[in-house]
Amino acid sequence: MSSAALSKVTIPEEARIKELYEQISVRCSRLQQLGQAATEYDKAFKGRLSEAILYLQNACQDSRVTNVVEQLQLLAQKLGLKYQQQGSSILLTSEGTFCFFVAINEARKVTGTQLVLGKDLDQDCHAMMELLRESRYRKLGEHLEALVDLSNRLAACPQKQSALTGLFVVESILMSVYNSGKSTKLADEVLQSPLGHVTPRSGGLPMKLIIFAGPHELLDKQEMRVTDSVPEDFGFHLTILAEYSPQVNILPATTAIFNLASGKVLPVNSQNGIVAQAILMMQLCESLPTCVATIRKIHSLVYGSDQNFSTPQAKNYCELLQASLENKLDFSKNETRVVHLPGQRHYILFPASNSLHSADMLSKISFFHPFAAVQIVPLLRQQLVYNSLVKSCFGSASSNLSPETNDTELVCSLTDLTPPTTIRLEASLMGTGPIVMEINVNISKPTTPQVLTGSSTQNLQANPILSQILSKSLSIPVLLYSYIKRLPQLQTAALTSASNWQSLSI
Repeated sequence: MSSAALSKVTIPEEARIKELYEQISVRCSRLQQLGQAATEYDKAFKGRLSEAILYLQNACQDSRVTNVVEQLQLLAQKLGLKYQQQGSSILLTSEGTFCFFVAINEARKVTGTQLVLGKDLDQDCHAMMELLRESRYRKLGEHLEALVDLSNRLAACPQKQSALTGLFVVESILMSVYNSGKSTKLADEVLQSPLGHVTPRSGGLPMKLIIFAGPHELLDKQEMRVTDSVPEDFGFHLTILAEYSPQVNILPATTAIFNLASGKVLPVNSQNGIVAQAILMMQLCESLPTCVATIRKIHSLVYGSDQNFSTPQAKNYCELLQASLENKLDFSKNETRVVHLPGQRHYILFPASNSLHSADMLSKISFFHPFAAVQIVPLLRQQLVYNSLVKSCFGSASSNLSPETNDTELVCSLTDLTPPTTIRLEASLMGTGPIVMEINVNISKPTTPQVLTGSSTQNLQANPILSQILSKSLSIPVLLYSYIKRLPQLQTAALTSASNWQSLSI
């Protein structure tokens, strides 16, 4: 991109784009000077350079392109689509997968749109027409990119029409399940609904299931109703897709396989199914550290048993979980992390690697029956809650923070991590006896973990107040913080039984 072309950009980020352009130019000059010695540097910088270029391509708009025809030509060129124009009609196509038809009048204003997937599967594209009328071409590009992604996934499938039919049947069933348990509050849907908050297929964008969101994301959205727009980057979500499979599979051909009123579920077979070299897919928005036990359960739900389950190469669960941290823990030995809260300082000791469970990164889940998707969502939600609890203990390295003079210090040892169900810890505070806590993340209500407390593992009792605090925060340090703040009340009242906590107010 020349500096002359860049000078024509008329968007708020113009200064930032010029800065990025100059940085890229400088780095390219350095690479030319370094020559062969720049190989490793080039590899490290390649990802960031690609991101910057993509940002520039998306952000910069040629000021000479002022009408819908030229904009559609640019989108077709960028995405590798076939562009055809006949009179007042424009056609963008990806062979064998989709066709996007745009009707324009003499003034080059959009008068109608039509989206056809496969040979004759008409799809609602009202959203795409509105984007064209509002000249929101970047957003329209996202719809077309999603369609191109679906086209690429099914490129090698000889029965694209059958694969798309199976996909749409599953989407219809999942939408019915969602509507049957719909809530008026976003938080309730995301954390408790069988499928989370579901956004149906719209134009080119696939069906999306938001199945979890952390407390900080929900903090300002407790009263958000499902009729309101949900931020695009909100929560942890899955998209429902179809893609090529080397094996021939039977996909659903009718919604009759799942009777919501009676709860009757029929297996997919040759009578109610359709044959294709394709498979249905739940694509996770990001790779999820998942314990092998959960992966095995998902396999059993999809295939009916774990008979042919191939155990993934063992990886340390906590090491996968801390992948995004800059200052990582060394799980080859017991290591202490520090979490600093107002007036408190928690030293949290993690167990050595020989006591940690194996896990793997999960990025997508194949399935054949919509009922499997309904059963898989609670397993993923349970894993997400468990991951959040463990990650809350990572804190900082013990050398990173200097304690305040009046800080209350607590030492906590995570004595047992059994993902995705149990966390057991022992905490001690100067002048008090040890407290044992057990946290259970139940598959039936994963977002409301249960806390048990006692002086030893033999006399643990349910603690409703601490359970409520943990459900709201999903943070073990916050749980310990609340325990310490209530400790004077316990001592004053001479309460020695964990059950007496029920008399304390939050």
